[in-house]
Amino acid sequence: MGGEVLAGKVERVQEGPAWIVLMHGDHDLSTAPNLIAELEQALDPGGPVVVVLSDDHFMDSAIVRPLLTAREQALARRGGSFAVVAPPDGFPSRVLGHVRALIPTYQTWPRRWPPSRMTPEENDGIDVALASSANRAAGRLNR
Repeated sequence: MGGEVLAGKVERVQEGPAWIVLMHGDHDLSTAPNLIAELEQALDPGGPVVVVLSDDHFMDSAIVRPLLTAREQALARRGGSFAVVAPPDGFPSRVLGHVRALIPTYQTWPRRWPPSRMTPEENDGIDVALASSANRAAGRLNR
């Protein structure tokens, strides 16, 4: 038998000028509309957007298109930035590996902002303020 299927959740929280979109559980075509809605809301004000995939167990290609579209929209705006955070050993990183040139993925929170304007190699650590807020938000999501 296969592993346990965890219903996908998407939550959007604001931290300063940035919107953090947290994804938890399994994500496929059934959760793509929720992700699209949260990304649209996060992009609307024009600030930085960070998508956190660190608590995803499964993600298929239906999630890649909304991430590509959101990154394109963010970069088209003056001062817009977009980042994806996913552990290198997680399933989402394997899926995103096929489009890494289009969606740079970071192992941890970018130290410098905007992350969309730097390469993953330039990301050398965790930005404490963003990391602590993301941890608080992730704690709320996991309850």
